[in-house]
Amino acid sequence: MDKFIINRALSVKYGNEKSLHIGINPPSAVIIEDPPEFLGELIKYFSTPRSLQDAIDHFAGFGSDLIERVIDDLLGLNVFVLSDAIGRYDRHQLYFSLLGIDRKKYHQILRNKTIGIVGAGGIGSTCAMLLTAAGIGAIVLTDGDVVEESNLTRSVLFSENDIGNIKVNSAKNLLLSRNSNTQIEVLPKFFLDENKEEFEKVLKKCDVIILSADSPEGHTLLNDICLFYKIPYVNIGYIETYAAIGPFVIPGLTSCYKCEELYLVDRNQEYIDGIELNPNLQAASYGPVNSLASSIAVNEVLRYLFELEISTASRRLLISSENYEISTQEYLPHPRCKCTSDISSKEADPGNPDNFKELADVYNHDRESESFNSLLLDDLLDGFVDNANHKSILDLGCGIGTNSIRLAKKGHHVTALDISKSMLDIFRSRIPKNIVENIDLIHGDACNVEFDRKFDCIFLTLIIDHIEDPLPLLQKCRELLADNGFAIITIPHPIKDAGVWKKSFNNGRWEYSSFEVNDYFGEGKMSKSRENDKGEEVVASITSYRRTISTYYDLIVKAGISISRLIEPSPSGIDDEESINQHKSSIVPYFMLFVCGK
Repeated sequence: MDKFIINRALSVKYGNEKSLHIGINPPSAVIIEDPPEFLGELIKYFSTPRSLQDAIDHFAGFGSDLIERVIDDLLGLNVFVLSDAIGRYDRHQLYFSLLGIDRKKYHQILRNKTIGIVGAGGIGSTCAMLLTAAGIGAIVLTDGDVVEESNLTRSVLFSENDIGNIKVNSAKNLLLSRNSNTQIEVLPKFFLDENKEEFEKVLKKCDVIILSADSPEGHTLLNDICLFYKIPYVNIGYIETYAAIGPFVIPGLTSCYKCEELYLVDRNQEYIDGIELNPNLQAASYGPVNSLASSIAVNEVLRYLFELEISTASRRLLISSENYEISTQEYLPHPRCKCTSDISSKEADPGNPDNFKELADVYNHDRESESFNSLLLDDLLDGFVDNANHKSILDLGCGIGTNSIRLAKKGHHVTALDISKSMLDIFRSRIPKNIVENIDLIHGDACNVEFDRKFDCIFLTLIIDHIEDPLPLLQKCRELLADNGFAIITIPHPIKDAGVWKKSFNNGRWEYSSFEVNDYFGEGKMSKSRENDKGEEVVASITSYRRTISTYYDLIVKAGISISRLIEPSPSGIDDEESINQHKSSIVPYFMLFVCGK
């Protein structure tokens, strides 16, 4: 019979007589108000390994059913975990248990993974050491250089005895002395086109590759290899006084190195702007910056292997070593690049759900950066749910799951449905392990799906504008809404859909001068393009239906739904460096929200 023990990574203590505090910081921290009188003793009972049945029997005087429910809740909060022998990876296992990764799975997963590292300098060697110490099964380490005295200022792996030796050979011996269970394969070659076959042979077996030898030639070569063999890779390095981590390239899901080259060509820019006049140019390299970049990169790789959310997919983090400010650079897929799909090759017709793949690819890259949704809707939608303290949510037309995941992280149970398999495939890949139980995914047409419950809150976000006759869906929405529940119906603002921006390309960016409404009262099928936050067209055409505000109002009322409030969201504040989307949405309304009930 399995035995459980208090999670040693969690502090559990009374804040006062009326509250019990579990953990210190999010996402682990929970405060239980007015805990039952036996709760403290029940938790302390598991200070030594106990079976669940032992605890139920021991506290039976409080009611076996009640004790069983409380134990289930504490298991869900990760307060009780399976008792296991304390071994080599114990402290790492404690850390990942806070993220919902079972102790036994920690080493089971890592020991079967192979990580490739291109470049064994200050960053690559540090990454290799951290991964070896973490228990990675195998590492492929490549570099054709030797250890120089100047390497010692920024490498935590090499010593003076290694000066003059081939980096990867010295690294292998030092890594094996750290963890003899990790297999280390080395390739003492420079990462050049002429050595491509040898690199392909050793790298194609990798689950993830770290690139720490950043040059245009090397980056292009690795990008080609990884796209061909469908291997994710992450680029790390430093730029002057900044640690640079990312982008993390995941073939089939994210943009790649070729995308950015194509965007530069579109803007009539060369890869390197201008001719370098300094023949003695040497990149500044500083040990703490290298260690910072290495640590974050390894954390991203481990999170990826454990299927946790990562922050550098299609994104580069730049961290200042002077004041620790973090800035980001977003990398979007180029329509002509094949790393995800030919985004703009088709019209995305709602009659064919598979055609939403074009839009899914774009959502996957810019939904949470500077999109209109993140700028105008996310905080607003959260406010409705948080204020109402509703727990059972239906996200109809969930897309890639940004709203659903955000709400599930707050403890709500979300049923998420979408007609597009492409959207749901991306959604599924983004769900952190620790909230899997809070989300139910359904693929299908909502009107044809039978649900086994009613919902406290229903989101219908930017869906009905894609449907020729949305009345059946709105009626289904009313049917599924609990008596005291509410629905949030979001549409593109009819004013925005009735006009067009006048824009020009100046100084490397699009400038939007004015917005012109052409025919507000014209209704019917229309084709819209999709731009990214740089003003560049990334979806040539997607079908939707134009309607006036009064038409939407009449449709909702006809479905038997009452409207209590109408909202036209605008940016809450303007940054010092105003983005294009902030500028546009502060002038023209982009969305309209109907707050509804039965």
